Amino acid sequence: MSDIFIKKELHSESLTVYLHFQGEYAIREIIELDNELPILLDMNNPIKNECFLYDQNLSDLEYDSSDIITKFVFDRIWNCCVAKIRKYHG
Repeated sequence: MSDIFIKKELHSESLTVYLHFQGEYAIREIIELDNELPILLDMNNPIKNECFLYDQNLSDLEYDSSDIITKFVFDRIWNCCVAKIRKYHG
């Protein structure tokens, strides 16, 4: 199974979503809203604060080649979000 990493920005909602797909299925997701702590979802923690891990197939997602990011970029953002959450919770 190949991995693909996608960044989707919804400027009208001040929302950025990062998705990590393995094959057709999302296995990790980062949800960033302006001025809020990020929400991290994965296969072990698929629900948080009324947010759910993306449950559609990759082939159902509309995205452009410019939406594709590297594993390095996704992991760097994921790790920064983990650090922000830990810092907030002490």
